[in-house]
Amino acid sequence: MTERNNVLYVILDSVRAENTSLHGYDRETTPFLSEFADRSTVYRQARAPGIHSIASHVSMFTGAHVEQHQAMRHTAQIDPETTIWHELAAEYGYSTGLFTNNRIVSDASNLADSFDHVHEPEYPLPERLEDTFDDTIFEKAYYRWHDALSRAGEFTGAALDSSETVAAAYDGISKQIGTITDAVLDSDDDSSGYKTLLGTEFTDAFLDWERSQPGPWAACINLMDAHSPYEPESEYDRWATEANWRSQSAKPSIWETLRGRGWDRIEALEPLYDGTIRQSDAVVRDLVERLEERGLLSETLLVVTSDHGEAFGERSRLNPELRLRGHKWGIPEVLTHVPLLVSYPGQTEGRVVDRPVSLTGTPALLRAAADGQTAPGTDGSTGA
Repeated sequence: MTERNNVLYVILDSVRAENTSLHGYDRETTPFLSEFADRSTVYRQARAPGIHSIASHVSMFTGAHVEQHQAMRHTAQIDPETTIWHELAAEYGYSTGLFTNNRIVSDASNLADSFDHVHEPEYPLPERLEDTFDDTIFEKAYYRWHDALSRAGEFTGAALDSSETVAAAYDGISKQIGTITDAVLDSDDDSSGYKTLLGTEFTDAFLDWERSQPGPWAACINLMDAHSPYEPESEYDRWATEANWRSQSAKPSIWETLRGRGWDRIEALEPLYDGTIRQSDAVVRDLVERLEERGLLSETLLVVTSDHGEAFGERSRLNPELRLRGHKWGIPEVLTHVPLLVSYPGQTEGRVVDRPVSLTGTPALLRAAADGQTAPGTDGSTGA
């Protein structure tokens, strides 16, 4: 078999371009990516296909736009054979691996079926409920519960002014499910809260797996360091105060903000978010340095990007009375403009591409690497 470039696709979950020093942000949140840009290609106008993990991941994996694949629920099921990962394995002879603590990608949906090998942490929820439920049944029920709740929110949001009773009922359900979710995802115990795991657990697992591969490999690493709750390790927590941390523990409910309350506590989360981006940047630095130590970087297509951004009270440009939070609703720039840095095999000089590109071009980019392309397209494209 002809020697092929390796492929490594790193997704910094929830990192928006606006808050990266790579894109000129005043806080130095991405010192390594800014340095690495001097020998990589930076696409300054990259856009995520969607604003949720599931929608964006399906688009990145298949090349289809969200309106085409319609996979917008946590429990979405797709044909794994439509993904670039299956293609790389079946047609190019790659070993494929997924390394993630994003349970929507690895468990609620079937996206993990696209890979030969999957590394994920143990899901703590059944353990914390003392095995009250069968694991598989509970996980499926939980995610379908969440999807149903989201659909209810679409209805009650529209009916808020005319049906305070329905809104109050929805708020009560949200709090009940939120109690379970917060117990797991917002836990102070890092061993039980999978979203608070430092990303090096997954880069370490990838590097261990890589050593055992006899031929070319293609891997996807999803790092949740910058996903809420924003809990940067102390060495990366450079801009938050105790008041910012208190705001996170007292984050307002969706219904409070819909009624115009609590936006100051949402805005106060941004310094913590910036610390988590700096933490993500450090994880990538460690990963790249170890790839270089093994002599792998020069023969690997390395892509660093994000699936979507976050909102901290930004106002709608169409209706300034509307404000945005998290990545639940709306398609503003803060949610769709994401970092995209590509280190092509053998690249040693930096390049900047200002033309807009979509992450739906991911399959074409990875396919081009498998075919031996070692530079951007002549028009500065990713290969799409």
